[in-house]
Amino acid sequence: MTTNMLYKRTLWSIIPLHMEDSNLLSMSPLHDGATRLWWVTPLNQVCNMFDVLLQCLHPLVLTVVGRNIRNFLATKRANCSPQVFLDNGVKMSLVHQEVGAYVLTAAGTPHMSLNLGANVASAVNYTCLAWFGRAVEYMESLFGAWVRPLFIREAPGTLDRSACCCNVVVW
Repeated sequence: MTTNMLYKRTLWSIIPLHMEDSNLLSMSPLHDGATRLWWVTPLNQVCNMFDVLLQCLHPLVLTVVGRNIRNFLATKRANCSPQVFLDNGVKMSLVHQEVGAYVLTAAGTPHMSLNLGANVASAVNYTCLAWFGRAVEYMESLFGAWVRPLFIREAPGTLDRSACCCNVVVW
């Protein structure tokens, strides 16, 4: 799990198209302010999106990133209009996030957002906690029962190992 990041955003500010570091899952609550729009690419559309980016990006950009679209998205500088993807047959989900709502993105899903006014949001990346259980079992089989995981507790809630399972987080 990464450290929670707090963002204060202004009218019409954007978060460019990107995928989370190391293809982690992400959770982003909207704490205060104006609505935020999200465009999320379903996993079954990622290859189509990459094909569109390969056709639309300037050849110099493609050379710099070694024609690797994941490297390009990792720069978090992909200011692409969702309309370009929709016009080229890439299906995207549009989510209207209101104050108090969380947006969870699956591992490897490209997404972007637009703020419809000033707001305060946060974001955290994490792995599925079920994976931690398997990792602990594996480590115990190698090194004995002295290996124990550290579970992070952050206000306002707690990530509870028993309550979490692949993309479901209880706060």
